[in-house]
Amino acid sequence: MAEGGYINIRVPSEDPVQIEAQVNSTLSNANKLELNKSALIKTTYNNVLDTSFNELTPPPPPVAETVSVAQFFNLYDELFYEIPIEGDLNSHEFLIERSSEYIGFTEQTPEEIQALLDEITILRKNLLDTEQELLEVRSAAAEAGVTNVTSTGDDSIGGQNIESTVSAIAAGTTAGSGGSSSSGGSTSGGGGY
Repeated sequence: MAEGGYINIRVPSEDPVQIEAQVNSTLSNANKLELNKSALIKTTYNNVLDTSFNELTPPPPPVAETVSVAQFFNLYDELFYEIPIEGDLNSHEFLIERSSEYIGFTEQTPEEIQALLDEITILRKNLLDTEQELLEVRSAAAEAGVTNVTSTGDDSIGGQNIESTVSAIAAGTTAGSGGSSSSGGSTSGGGGY
């Protein structure tokens, strides 16, 4: 007999005993149903079946992964040469502009830079002139016989004020000795002719 589907229960025989026997055997096989039952173990139940209500509520938005400052700089160091130099976004130029805005840094114009360079030049010239004057004072002091002429970082030479030393040299006296010299720069020991 065929299993499943429709079963032909017509019997070509006309013998009532045979017909009844064939119908009973066909019906007894036809009334048997095989049932298979699947059972789940309680401990694996939650792993196999999803018990959440995903269809009734929307899923939560994905949580963005946060990066710490230390992780950012480690990544920046790793990607440094892969980042394009110029560009409106995702470039070194973009990072410089954005960081400059954040810290309040304004790039100086060439005119401002030139004005600062000019001021540096003027200050250097003033320093050179002052050093030249100091050398002249030391030279004149040495010719006039002033000893212990050193610069102490203030306005004195050898413990004396520069102005008094220059005045003494100009007057022809030896600073610090109280003596006098002639206008020619030579010292007269006998009182002159």
